[in-house]
Amino acid sequence: MTVVPRPLGAVALITLAMSLAGPPLAFAQPWVLPKGEGFVGVIYHHAYVEEHLFAGGEVRDLGQIRTHILTADVGYGLTDRWSIRALVPYVASKYTGSRPHLHVGTPAPEDFHQLDDGTTHAAVQDFRGEVRYVWQEFPIAIAPFAGLRVPSHDYEVFAHSAVGLGMVELQVGTYLGKVLGPVAMTGRVAYGVHERVAGFRRNRLIFDAEAGWSMAPRLRMFLF
Repeated sequence: MTVVPRPLGAVALITLAMSLAGPPLAFAQPWVLPKGEGFVGVIYHHAYVEEHLFAGGEVRDLGQIRTHILTADVGYGLTDRWSIRALVPYVASKYTGSRPHLHVGTPAPEDFHQLDDGTTHAAVQDFRGEVRYVWQEFPIAIAPFAGLRVPSHDYEVFAHSAVGLGMVELQVGTYLGKVLGPVAMTGRVAYGVHERVAGFRRNRLIFDAEAGWSMAPRLRMFLF
């Protein structure tokens, strides 16, 4: 089952999916930092989901999910071609509706925590580390990468308002980039391998694309 917002909430759906699967990279990074230089940043996202879409195509109003994500983002240039990055999000989520995720059967396991109770639940989500290598910069920047996401703790995942998936994931792929005057076109192609749960792996292909426009020395606009 997936969640689908109203048309004006399309970006919120993308943001929520990214927050559950791992913190957004804000976003593609085909260029690395110069040796010895680094950055520290904070990224905020707000997502609101209103409806649920089932496998048969039916859309139902089973409640709403509001999520706030605050991500700490740190990067450092090891050399002029190698760069590392670490991210950790703090997620606060609330489900409001008449169809909460409940444990079926009595008694519930000791490690089950009822989250869909109409209140906000917040926790640190998953630690993510990434290393990138600049293979080439011109005419098209190409930077292969490898990233690992590890849950920060054993949090509850059976809930509309769960802060994450609670699974270890390895991602390998490459970033691509091209600068055309004030416009920068970047993207990412990757393959993610999740840990095995109930005999299955939730592997996935990831495609990101972003266009950035430098409108002024201190103002940039992004479409992704």
